Amino acid sequence: AATLAAARAVLGNTHDAEDAVQEAYLRAYRRLDSLDPPYHFTAWVRQIIRNVARNMVRRRLHSPPDPAVAARPASAEQLTERVDEAVAALADISPPLREAARLTYLGGHKQADVAQRLNVPLGTVKSRLAHSRRQMR
Repeated sequence: AATLAAARAVLGNTHDAEDAVQEAYLRAYRRLDSLDPPYHFTAWVRQIIRNVARNMVRRRLHSPPDPAVAARPASAEQLTERVDEAVAALADISPPLREAARLTYLGGHKQADVAQRLNVPLGTVKSRLAHSRRQMR
C-alpha cells in the first residue's frame, strides 16, 4: 500500500501507479544482488518506485500526443466508416505487411510474439508495421 501510494503521488492515478510498482518490483528483483546490507529493503524499493514513476512522467511529457486519440470519430456511423476504410486499406497492402499489421493491431499480439510467430527478427516486424502504416494512410 505504501509503495502504491508513493507511485500514485508522482503519477496522479492508480492505473499508472500500479504499472510503476510492477516495473519497480521487477527491477528490484533483477538488482537484488546490488542491495548493500546497511540499506533497508523497503526504502530501497520505494526509491526505485519513485524513479520509475518519474521516468514515466518524463516520457509522457516528451512524447508527442497520439494522433489516433485526436482523430477519434464522433459517432457510431463515423466509426463504422473508418473501420471499413481501415479494412480496405489493409487488404491493399502486401501479404507480409498485412500479416504483421493484422497480428499486431487486430490480434493484439506484442511485436516480439509476432516476430516469433512469423519466424522473422523483431526489427523486421517493426519495419513491416511502419511500412504498413505508411501505405494504409
